[in-house]
Amino acid sequence: MKLLRETLQELAPARLLAQQIERQGSRLLLPPAPPVAGGASEAQDGGAEYDLGRYRQRLVLALGKAAVPMLNAWRELAATQSPGPAWDAIIVSADPRRAAPVARNGSLQQFFGGHPEPNADSRAGAEAMLAAARGLQPPALLVALVSGGGSAMAESPLQADWSLLEMQELYRQLVRCGAPIGEINSVRKHLSRFKGGRLAEAAAELDGVDQLSLLLSDVPPGEADSISSGPTLPDRSRVEDCYRIYAQRQLRLPARMAAMLEGKQLAETPKPEAACFRRARWRVVGDNALACEMLARRARAHGLAAVIEHGADEADYREAAARLLQRWRELRRETPNACLIAGGEVRVAVPEEAGQGGRNQAFALECARRLMPEEEGCIASLGTDGVDGSSPAAGAIVDATTRERARRANFDLEQAAAKFDAYPLLAAIGDAIETGPTGNNLRDLRLLL
Repeated sequence: MKLLRETLQELAPARLLAQQIERQGSRLLLPPAPPVAGGASEAQDGGAEYDLGRYRQRLVLALGKAAVPMLNAWRELAATQSPGPAWDAIIVSADPRRAAPVARNGSLQQFFGGHPEPNADSRAGAEAMLAAARGLQPPALLVALVSGGGSAMAESPLQADWSLLEMQELYRQLVRCGAPIGEINSVRKHLSRFKGGRLAEAAAELDGVDQLSLLLSDVPPGEADSISSGPTLPDRSRVEDCYRIYAQRQLRLPARMAAMLEGKQLAETPKPEAACFRRARWRVVGDNALACEMLARRARAHGLAAVIEHGADEADYREAAARLLQRWRELRRETPNACLIAGGEVRVAVPEEAGQGGRNQAFALECARRLMPEEEGCIASLGTDGVDGSSPAAGAIVDATTRERARRANFDLEQAAAKFDAYPLLAAIGDAIETGPTGNNLRDLRLLL
């Protein structure tokens, strides 16, 4: 656990932002980023320079699980020490118990959106951001600080009369259908007035608004427009994708949403060539690949032969467990001090009557099922946001003794796995990892050691 905790500290949003942005007097500089293989959203970034003193209005919008630390870090980096107005801010975060944004000159609106389903503040926050973007007075600078989890936290439905209950049912169906996050977000974007570049579109209704988006990625490489469903980035998905996903996944959506999909009535979201992106720049400041590399560096500093494996990303959790255990065993036969690091997320189809747990605990329990009684070592899997599914745990750490310790505590490992009810078992025997919300979200980390 020490390796994982140290890595989470290194990945603090304030550190990642400070590594990407340089302050020179009244200017903020983003050096050019190396090309990133994948979608157009990440390939666009060629660096940027902003003279803060030239803007009549400056607005910062923060949403997602890292919204509070990102906003605090931005306000430290861009503190008003030059001519020009103060920063007005709107933040949509998840937990009112988390530390509040630092006090600064300028207005501050704060909302506490729902997760994994939107709540009333999700809508109020999204609509406050849309109104503020439309109301900018050029020349103006809009900075969007976007991290994972914001899809549910900030939401304005495509049709104004869609109810909160309808939106919650939409999210419930999407989260439980077992689809990859890209598919889920394709549908979310096209059923929203806020997502899929539509916030950027609102800000660009008047010419003279520069836009900068800084993102912490909880999605696969090349899919930056899926982070919080990409409110300020060009959308790679298309309406045809939504129609296909709706049919293939047999989604049981509220009637008015289903009618739009079945009648193929959806409008397209803004694409890379859209005029609203002419004055827009974006930068992924932290992602899962960076998290894996930092964990590997930590492991090597402790004398371990660390190997990074990305091949199980987006695989079914049972397939991922089998694949990663096989690879780990091969490595250990060659190098006794080898450890395997795997990033990304595994997929689970959550049953209707599921218990407490999440994908990391499901993966860990599957590994415990497959370990031989004589095998040494342990397997840890956790979400970098500190929250795994419906449980209070971030994930779990298991070994070859997990099954027997569960039996002695009167738990049936096979039954817990089948009911997606891993947390009570893992917590009872001390194998649950509980960090509390970390204020970050860079997908999951797995360590086989």
